[in-house]
Amino acid sequence: MNQRPRAVIRDEAGFIVPRERWNDEQRRQAHAAIIEQFRHGIQRHTLEEVREEMAARWSYVESWEEEQAVREWIISQLDGLIELNKTGGANPAAGPGSPQFLEPIAARNR
Repeated sequence: MNQRPRAVIRDEAGFIVPRERWNDEQRRQAHAAIIEQFRHGIQRHTLEEVREEMAARWSYVESWEEEQAVREWIISQLDGLIELNKTGGANPAAGPGSPQFLEPIAARNR
């Protein structure tokens, strides 16, 4: 995450509605979309990657709900690292392009 998450709200015709013209429902939709962006992200493969991404995400947090979403993301990242470690995927040789890395992706795409 290299910038603060943003939401784009469009009207019925598909045009972007400027932030200062959002109604209450559009504000709620935008807030929910931003929270979801904080909550989700690709699985990092090392603790160093998780730490760097965590620092970036924390730097953009502006509300309690965003903080909770980042905490959920951290837990899911740690769970993913634990699972990678159990399956032998947390191996330095298992980087992008290696058979250990590509096999689960290939199986998922079948």
